[in-house]
Amino acid sequence: VGESGVWSSNGAAVGYGGYDGSGTSRTKYDDDGNVESDWTLSSTVSTTSSRKEDDDDDDDDDDDNDDLRKRAVCEYATWCITNNPHQRAVFSEREGVHAAVVAIVGSGSPLTSAAASHLIYIAAFANERNHQSFIRAGAVQALADVIVKSTTTKTPPPLAVQSMWAMAALQNLEASYCDTEDNGRCYWAWHAGDGDHHNDDDETNGHELMIGEGSLPLLSDGSSARRAAMEIPNLVAALKHHVCRAPIGEEDEIFPGENALAGRDDDNMSIVAWAAAAALKNMALEKKARAMIKADSSFECYCRFKDSHDWLEGASLLFFILLRVGS
Repeated sequence: VGESGVWSSNGAAVGYGGYDGSGTSRTKYDDDGNVESDWTLSSTVSTTSSRKEDDDDDDDDDDDNDDLRKRAVCEYATWCITNNPHQRAVFSEREGVHAAVVAIVGSGSPLTSAAASHLIYIAAFANERNHQSFIRAGAVQALADVIVKSTTTKTPPPLAVQSMWAMAALQNLEASYCDTEDNGRCYWAWHAGDGDHHNDDDETNGHELMIGEGSLPLLSDGSSARRAAMEIPNLVAALKHHVCRAPIGEEDEIFPGENALAGRDDDNMSIVAWAAAAALKNMALEKKARAMIKADSSFECYCRFKDSHDWLEGASLLFFILLRVGS
C-alpha cells in the first residue's frame, strides 16, 4: 500500500480522508451513522482565522476552533498531495511543516491527530525530503506514542481511526523508496548470502533480504525509522495486539479497503488490523525485527488474513509470507 490511500477504490464511497471528490466538502455522521451535517473547508478556515476578533470568545472555544483549523488544514493538504508527486514536492519545501505536523499528531484531538498521521502517510511516500524530514522531526516516536497508548487501560484509548492512521504512517516511514517507474516502491527479494554465514536455525537459510536490482537506485532509505521503531518499548507488542484483536474475514464486517466510511466507522476496530500488520511488515525488513515479530504465538494471527474478503487485509498477509518472518 503506498500513496494512493486506503479506502474504496471504486470512488463511490466517501472513505477515510472524508472527501466526496470536490476536495472542499465532507459529510459528518452522528453516533448512529446518520448524516448530521455538511461543512465546507473554506468556511471553516475563514471562521477559525477570525476567531480572535471576538473578545467574548472563551479559551475553550479558541482551543476547539484551533484544533478544527489544524484538522481542516491537514485534511486539505492530504487531499492536495494524494497521487500528486509534484504537490508532495511543493509541500516538502515548506520550512517547519514537518515538525508542525508531527506536533499535531501528539497534541491534537483524536480526529485531528488522525488527520495529521494520514498526512504523514501520504506525504512520506516516495519523496525523500518528506520521508527523511518526518523521521528527523521525531515522527516515529510520536506515532508510536499513539499506538502504544491504544493498548493501555490507564487512560481512554485513541479512536480506532487515530490508531489506524498512526500505524499506516509508521508503515510508510519504515519503507524504503526506489527509482521504480510510476510508483517509487522498492521490491525486495531473497538472495544467497555468504556460505560461511549459513545457519540451520535461521529462517533465511543463509539468504539475505535485499532490494532487487531492478528497483535501484535507492531514493530514500527507511532503515533508520525501522531501527528506531523496533527499539521503542511496547511498540511491537502493541502492533501484535491489534493484529490479533480485530475481527477479520467475516462477511458482515466493515472492510477497510472496501466499505469503511469516515465518521461512521471512526471507532470500529475492524479498520485497524491491516495497518498494524503493515507496520510490522515493513519493520520486518530489519533482520533483528523479524526475530521480535515471531517471538510468540502471534504469528498465527497473521494467517487469519487469508480468510479476509478485503483486498487490503489480503495484501498484508501476502507480504508476511514473502518476508518469511515465521513458519
